[in-house]
Amino acid sequence: METIGKGYWEDLYTKINTNFTALGDMWQLAQDVAGIRRIPAFFKRINPLSPGSPGSMLNRFVITSAPDTHEHFASLPRLKKFINLVNTNNNVSAHVMQGDILTDKETKALALTASAEFEAICDEFPIDVLPGIGNHDTNSYFSNETAVVLSKTEQREKVLNVALDNVDDVVFDAANPNTCYYYKDYLDDGYKVRVIHIDLYDMPQDVDGDSYKYVIYAHINYSNKQLNWLANIALNLPSSDYHVIMFGHQTMGATASYNTSGTAFLNIIDAFVTQGSVNMTDETADFAFDLDVDFSVINGFNGNFVGYFYGHGHVPLVGVTTINGNDYNNIELPAADTQSIGYYRINGTTDMATFIVLDTEDRRIFLLRYGNPCDVNGVGLPYGDLGIDTPITY
Repeated sequence: METIGKGYWEDLYTKINTNFTALGDMWQLAQDVAGIRRIPAFFKRINPLSPGSPGSMLNRFVITSAPDTHEHFASLPRLKKFINLVNTNNNVSAHVMQGDILTDKETKALALTASAEFEAICDEFPIDVLPGIGNHDTNSYFSNETAVVLSKTEQREKVLNVALDNVDDVVFDAANPNTCYYYKDYLDDGYKVRVIHIDLYDMPQDVDGDSYKYVIYAHINYSNKQLNWLANIALNLPSSDYHVIMFGHQTMGATASYNTSGTAFLNIIDAFVTQGSVNMTDETADFAFDLDVDFSVINGFNGNFVGYFYGHGHVPLVGVTTINGNDYNNIELPAADTQSIGYYRINGTTDMATFIVLDTEDRRIFLLRYGNPCDVNGVGLPYGDLGIDTPITY
């Protein structure tokens, strides 16, 4: 087996943390060490429960996140045990799952069986579970027929509410029932944080015969109602000391399949931060939207946008998205499911999650990994080990 020296790992480590265009490097790494399934460690060992540690969880907002479970539900009880170990001071508020909780089945009944298994685990989880919708949660890979695909109503009930029924004060779009985007506030003496989960697959539910009019699987849309809810409700904050952290299944502002709603979504984020305005319309049939918002009126202050965290590609990537000349954190987290992916992990790993530690006072993000990463020499760290990267600012 070929051995790669420490210098190579450190060089790639530097690229990923400074260049933000490292996805190509990751694929090259996969070719260089085919079969080894390693990544350079973004993390150094620390004690996150120590007040003197830069990445300390104490008196900071902390959530765990693991997108792309793909029904690898065995990872959740193991994560639950680990959270119980480190959560002695109630440091960890929630576990966020950015979609692809389920995996497409050939029948709706099979998809609902997996949903029931997920619900049973959520009922016993020690902290809030905040799920979102991914392309595989629509159960539309094998068929676009209404008898197979999970409708928006079913996605809300069988993917989201099976977890969110256990969470207090979740705010959905009250004007539009059965939508799959929402927010939840976490308020403490040391922070005020609003967690927003968006739905990138907010497709029209029009039916043509026994199938949906538009292909549901992996087609992206931010509906008119979601865009206006995001701007006028979710990002309409009680005070300027709130910090907003956003989650979705794919990258921030992923291009919509039929219209310009992805661009509108990005412009909302930028206007929220800069006290700007957005005036956009799109008259595409069945995908029209009309957005006219002014954040100098909605809030009257510059918003604190921590960043956007997503999954889908199963590859960890710290990056930024530039909107109207302003850079915003756009961070892909590694998947919970390692059974079908794996090249960027050590052979034999089973699951992974990331602890997101938010320092709102100094506007810093620390990423602490749980599971089986490896260090800069490619040496595996013990299961359950935590590590820390250079903090990310916002």
